[in-house]
Amino acid sequence: MLKDIPAINKLCRSSLFFAVCLNIFAFAIFFAIGDGKFSSLDDFFMSAVLTGAYGGEYDVHMYFVNVVYGYFLRPFYAVLPSVSWYSVFQYFTVFASFTALCYVVLERFGKRTGSVLAFLLLACVSPDFYLHVAFTQCAGIATAAGILLFAIGNAEKKRNHLICGIVLMLAGFVFRKEMFLLGMPTLAALLFFTFIRLKTIWKSSLIALVVLASAYVALGKFDSEHYKGDYEFYAAYQGPRAYFGDGAFYDDKSFEAELDERGLNSLDLTYLQAWYFYDKNVFSLDSMRHLIEIADRHRYEPNYAKFPAALVLVFSDSLMRGSTWCWALLCLALIFFSNKRNWWVPWVSIGLVAIPYTYLLLVSRVVDHVEVGVWALAIVFVLFFMEKDDILDKKQTKLFLKTATIVGISSLIILGVNIYFDRMATATKAARPTSGTQEDWLAFSSYAKEHPDDVFLLPFERYKEFSKKFNNVFITVEPGSWNNIHSTGYWNMYLPAIERELEKRGVTNLIKDVTKDNVYMISEATALSLAPFYKIHYHTRLKTDTLMSFGNIKLLKYRALENEDEQTQH
Repeated sequence: MLKDIPAINKLCRSSLFFAVCLNIFAFAIFFAIGDGKFSSLDDFFMSAVLTGAYGGEYDVHMYFVNVVYGYFLRPFYAVLPSVSWYSVFQYFTVFASFTALCYVVLERFGKRTGSVLAFLLLACVSPDFYLHVAFTQCAGIATAAGILLFAIGNAEKKRNHLICGIVLMLAGFVFRKEMFLLGMPTLAALLFFTFIRLKTIWKSSLIALVVLASAYVALGKFDSEHYKGDYEFYAAYQGPRAYFGDGAFYDDKSFEAELDERGLNSLDLTYLQAWYFYDKNVFSLDSMRHLIEIADRHRYEPNYAKFPAALVLVFSDSLMRGSTWCWALLCLALIFFSNKRNWWVPWVSIGLVAIPYTYLLLVSRVVDHVEVGVWALAIVFVLFFMEKDDILDKKQTKLFLKTATIVGISSLIILGVNIYFDRMATATKAARPTSGTQEDWLAFSSYAKEHPDDVFLLPFERYKEFSKKFNNVFITVEPGSWNNIHSTGYWNMYLPAIERELEKRGVTNLIKDVTKDNVYMISEATALSLAPFYKIHYHTRLKTDTLMSFGNIKLLKYRALENEDEQTQH
């Protein structure tokens, strides 16, 4: 028997082995009940860019994720190109992060109490990460787990913890730099309070911090160097695109009024907000920057007097999250089981949560995939101050363990009910009259492949609808699959591979060239036509013909009326 071998027996009894087993079980359950899709379409398109869906060549320039990740995955794609290694290692990062968290609580509190705390973490927190994988969420949990390991390594002089902490934090940085930076106040706070308690800082911790900082600079520099030359314009356009595509921090009406006063066209804002960016003349980089200068004069001024109320509101909305209940229970445990020694920790934790929420409110980007990372950081901050003696050997131990178990089970029940009703609603909800079915989009995709010399232009909403039908964490998008299928504007526009494919088909300015014989457009669900845009900016009237339909998907052809002046304004 293997268990009779001392080394195997020791391994089976170790906290690490138990943590791995718990996470295998949790991962299997959540993976089975998940829908097998990326929670963010950005991930789907980044994985497609990586595997060469545009142009047919492997491309590490995913913009949001550090290029190091692309280079790391390249050998795996070379061996098994049909496997979506992009998502495989995202899942692995989440798995490693929760294994680290479970290992910490098992080591600190022993099998009995540690098992309950590990169950609490897996039941309340891990579904946000295991059910739907996404690069921002991976960054959040990897950064949080890395911070906890690093802080414990510093306090207890454990080099392995420092090393593993650095690895996980750098993984968080690679997946999303901004999420990594949101975690730095938590790391700084933990190191500061440890220094106050110990009156010293371990030399190895200082070395580790230097290594972390150096790696941060090196990885950032390595990534930025990849966005020069052919990729410089592609990267430079991301900021202006996000300003109008994602932004909601300026007054539309006053902005439009100033555009009209300046002799510009206020209708342009309608097209920008609908993600019609891909016109090199009208929405050139210089034009976009000029529009941003005008919009900045109409930005909403932050009402700092209302910020406390806004923070309370977002905090109350977070009560719908299992991770918030987990954090609240741990805070109560600290208050009632630590002889008031750590009564201040929950209040500092609230302050640390308020920092990223304040930033997110200022930029109008309080979004789910960032919030889950914020609460993971709050949990590891509180966990750091919980010690074995705080819970064990006290009369309230049984009460705490029962409460933690009830909270964990309740969280799983609520999760199951929500998933059930969400899927029932999806199954019974009537689709929009203009929405395409899976069969419709498959038929369109096949048609596009049969006509490789043509270009098919999809408005942003249609582009999202198209991608949702193919969104799958298991299957790789084949190289060259979308060489001739493009959007009126998404973050991947001006990708050199896309530009090369357009040039092969004689298209140099996608929206302007919509009248060319080989350029077609998929009908826009919101009926936003290019005809007014074309008439204003290119002094040309357009005629629209419906050539064919794929179910609810209509293939349109814009044609310029011959009696119109085709001179441009630009």
